[in-house]
Amino acid sequence: MQNEPETSGPAAGAATLNPPKYLHVNVDGTDPKDGEPIHVNVRLPIGLLRVGVRFANFIPPSARQQVNDELRKQGMDVDVNQISPEDLRELIDNLKDLTIDVDRPDAKVRVSIYTE
Repeated sequence: MQNEPETSGPAAGAATLNPPKYLHVNVDGTDPKDGEPIHVNVRLPIGLLRVGVRFANFIPPSARQQVNDELRKQGMDVDVNQISPEDLRELIDNLKDLTIDVDRPDAKVRVSIYTE
């Protein structure tokens, strides 16, 4: 009798059968200047993210530290030397639904990130 591979639940098989095609980022809030609603909806093809990860490998080693420094200046603590296609695949597989509420004295903002 052969051992069958274990899965971590129903979603494990579904992720390989129907991988997500898009990463959605929705931002809802109010403009602190005039109180008007703000809605931003970004639908990014997952394939574009995969290409971007592959392009990171084309950054010359001498320039990678500069890229990392500039990303940190923008508030992103990312090391382009450590990004791999496997990391992206794991992120996509584990990203079900993420909501971030940003409470500021002058506005409330909700950011939702999910795959489809």
